[in-house]
Amino acid sequence: MRSRRATVVALAAVLALVALPGVAAADQRAGGTVVVAEGEELDSLTATSGTVVVRGTVTGDVDAYAGSVVVAKSGIIEGTLRAYTGSLMIEGRVGGNAVAYAGSVLLTESGQVGGSLRAAAGEVIVAGSVRSDVTTGAALVSLAPSADVSNDVNYNGRLERAPGAAVGGQVRAVDDLGLGLAPSALSPGILFAYGILANLLVGGLLLYLVEDFSVAVAENAVLDTAQSLLYGAGALVAVVFGLFALTVTVVGLPVAAAVLLALPAFGWIAAVLGRFALGVWLVSFVNIDRPLVGLVAGVVLVGALVRLPYGVGTGVRVAVLGLGLGAAALELRVRLGEKGRY
Repeated sequence: MRSRRATVVALAAVLALVALPGVAAADQRAGGTVVVAEGEELDSLTATSGTVVVRGTVTGDVDAYAGSVVVAKSGIIEGTLRAYTGSLMIEGRVGGNAVAYAGSVLLTESGQVGGSLRAAAGEVIVAGSVRSDVTTGAALVSLAPSADVSNDVNYNGRLERAPGAAVGGQVRAVDDLGLGLAPSALSPGILFAYGILANLLVGGLLLYLVEDFSVAVAENAVLDTAQSLLYGAGALVAVVFGLFALTVTVVGLPVAAAVLLALPAFGWIAAVLGRFALGVWLVSFVNIDRPLVGLVAGVVLVGALVRLPYGVGTGVRVAVLGLGLGAAALELRVRLGEKGRY
């Protein structure tokens, strides 16, 4: 027990060192979902979680390390927003600069950035207003018809500019954007290491807190892979249709919003369980019956496979998510007393 606890603490410490360099004194929050509620006001915020949502006001800077970051329509960040995240959506107002290292960045029609928008991402969509320049390195940079950029647009990647998109300065392709971390640097190095450490941390916490459940989920996935995948696909479809059904009623809208906020955290847990199951299956061939070894094997293997080109990596992500989700659903069905396969 002490050994497992020490391992989890060590992983948490390493992840913190990787993800939180130079954090100044600020309101620091962590958890599955961090929310600055509407009407709430903070001097500054440093958040580490699955989802960060700003609906209130932050008079200083925001540093967010999360699966997704949302600045809602009512949200105001008067200082600089720095987001290290899977996805960033700005519907409200950022008074200073917005800096993002992310999978995707979306500045909606209602979104406003008072300074510069600087992003290294897979996709960047600008549909709102930027009072200074846009500097971004991305596979796709999209300027929507409603985009309003006061100064230059500097990009590295493929640019799609819709008719009506207003740019006050020049639009130019630039090789060296000076973003500090280019997408090419993020992809093979920092993002890979961060992803491995983050998944190991989540998996370590699952083994520490609910080892019996986690191991049972892995056994479901290994012994009944087809049914686990089927349950996973069914669960994903059920979530989509369930959310749609909730949004058609006024009463259901808040429930749908709450579910949407929780989905990234639950999806991450399911994906880690899928990695763990794959690792347990792998180490079984060498007669190793240690959950932590299986976790490391699965996380590292999937971390390498998801980087394969031509859609293979995406397929691996979906399969692992479905496997973990379905195997967990099977185990929950058994534990809730319904007739299962045991």
